[in-house]
Amino acid sequence: MSNKNEISINLPSLDQQRFFILKSETEQAISMLKKNLDGKPFPKVENINYSTIDPRIFCTIEQGWVAPPSELIDAWFTQVKNNFIEYGTDGKLGSLLGLQGRSADRRIRAYRNGAEIIPYGVWRTFLELTGRVVVDVKPVLGVFDCE
Repeated sequence: MSNKNEISINLPSLDQQRFFILKSETEQAISMLKKNLDGKPFPKVENINYSTIDPRIFCTIEQGWVAPPSELIDAWFTQVKNNFIEYGTDGKLGSLLGLQGRSADRRIRAYRNGAEIIPYGVWRTFLELTGRVVVDVKPVLGVFDCE
């Protein structure tokens, strides 16, 4: 016996809802990648001799990445800090690059002055954010945990 005050709503299965969200967010990511191609161009840093830059600093680990020299890190980090007020401090730049906690500013300074070698992930993120390398898009092996 059905209650006249009862409302019934047919919803897609959780798998269908999850796939819809996955598809929607993937399309948003594709749009962002295309929009990235319209990024504002910036000139080269004046005090860097670009012909001496080791091309391996742009490589992935699998391709033979080597850490960049601190002088280059300092120049390129300073360029971003000078052009984007919202990232105008070492701490704010550190947060942008995924460094957590109150020591982000100290770590950025350590990379800039050569006291620490910059980690691959931090450097790669910086290169992606500054349009110096293509954003790393990974292939999906499958859509797991479906019923």
